[in-house]
Amino acid sequence: MAAVLPCYWIYADVGARLARLNRPGHRYGSWLDTYSDEEFAEQTRQAIGFAGAAAARSTEPGRHRMWQAFNEASWHELRFFAAPLELGVREG
Repeated sequence: MAAVLPCYWIYADVGARLARLNRPGHRYGSWLDTYSDEEFAEQTRQAIGFAGAAAARSTEPGRHRMWQAFNEASWHELRFFAAPLELGVREG
């Protein structure tokens, strides 16, 4: 659960931040529509709540493993979003 949470949380955040850039014909319009949608935001809030409840019921070592999984998955999401910039890919 903790490893999947960054996908929800980061995508919802990025989608909400970039939604204003969406326009007809935008290369990532479908992606922006999906991840800036209020239904997805609500699902993200639910996922955060589920992970928080699981952490509250877990042991200290269990919470530590959850944090490690969350942190590692977040790092991979960051690398995913940074890859086009590192490769010099520009919108256009």
